[in-house]
Amino acid sequence: DDAKIWSEKWRLEVNLGIVPYYMFLARDTGAQSFFSVPLAEAHDIFVGALRSTSGLCRTVRGPSMSCTPGKVEILGLEEVNGEKAFVLRFVQCRDESWIGRIFFAKYDP
Repeated sequence: DDAKIWSEKWRLEVNLGIVPYYMFLARDTGAQSFFSVPLAEAHDIFVGALRSTSGLCRTVRGPSMSCTPGKVEILGLEEVNGEKAFVLRFVQCRDESWIGRIFFAKYDP
């Protein structure tokens, strides 16, 4: 749960010839409580790590998570009708017509 560790990880991966792919969030199964962080914190960690990198490191997507309809990526936070909301996007989806669809979710830090 540290942006510096994530950015160092991505740099090392690029140096090894590995292109960073996703920053995955823990699923709500098994021992996830040992690894999970709130969505808002995950987004802050991701943005902090991304800002301190360049080049291929910036190809990483995230933070992303699996859910029943498919894989979702957190794009950011916005205000909608005077309330804070997460901006999300379907990366992959059971219903292919939803892929790339942007939607909002209630902000709950």
